[in-house]
Amino acid sequence: MIIRDENYFTDKYELTRTHSEVLEAVKVVKPGKTLDLGCGNGRNSLYLAANGYDVDAWDKNAMSIANVERIKS
Repeated sequence: MIIRDENYFTDKYELTRTHSEVLEAVKVVKPGKTLDLGCGNGRNSLYLAANGYDVDAWDKNAMSIANVERIKS
């Protein structure tokens, strides 16, 4: 599933908008292995994964990671 609308996860899961720098990077960086340290609730990780990137998302907050896992599944 390729998501071009940066508001997809914002609208569906009540997350903040995908970061503008991530939206710009997707235009020039080909999908590949990606590390998101301090991913929070996963707004950028989820967008990248939906656009073909192989994302490892990490955060020290267990609740944040649980939220990402909930949305992912």
